[in-house]
Amino acid sequence: MKKLLFLSLLILLMLGACQDEDRFPVCGNDEISDLPWFKEKIKEFGGEGEFAQYQYVLAADYQGGKAFIFGNCCPFCLSVFLVYDCNGNELGYLGSGEGGIPSSELMNQTLIWKAENSACNFE
Repeated sequence: MKKLLFLSLLILLMLGACQDEDRFPVCGNDEISDLPWFKEKIKEFGGEGEFAQYQYVLAADYQGGKAFIFGNCCPFCLSVFLVYDCNGNELGYLGSGEGGIPSSELMNQTLIWKAENSACNFE
């Protein structure tokens, strides 16, 4: 009986450790999958096409809230990485200058989405 209880507990712990990548708490209690604007942006951003494999999104702590950095690892593109808040409002772009958000202000960056056939290396 003790072995069965131990085995059951072990299985529950292992299942709890597995996470669906769409289930990532970001904005208060909201998960990525609960944000309609995010789903729409992913359709636009990471849709079909020759550049889809280079797209990714990072979540970061920014000014007491969360921010989302829509970036890419395209080796031959000149890109602007846009930054959004929890409501889908554009905060600016990653970089310096007017309208820019320095990378140093975006703390605890975490990969939350990448293209299915991603060519990006996130190690």
